[in-house]
Amino acid sequence: MSGTNVHDLASEREARKKSLEMGGGGNDSGGMEARVARLETRLDGIHDVLTSIRERLSRLEGKIDNLPTTWVMLTAIVGSQVALLGFTFAILRFVR
Repeated sequence: MSGTNVHDLASEREARKKSLEMGGGGNDSGGMEARVARLETRLDGIHDVLTSIRERLSRLEGKIDNLPTTWVMLTAIVGSQVALLGFTFAILRFVR
């Protein structure tokens, strides 16, 4: 199967399992230092993004806390409708 992108995952898994069991040796750590350094760099970037998201959420929470509740909105709408109805009756009574 050489020359294709097809891999026998079962045999690759067994080979990795055997190399882990045998300990490998060689002291080269398979490029682990470079991989860890890349992960640490990415982690710093992720930390900055999470900090930014946390700040945005805090601002949104403050804005949401200042929004009127459903009952306040309902009272304002019903109150304005009652006032409009009363104003209409007063005008009709004045015109008549």
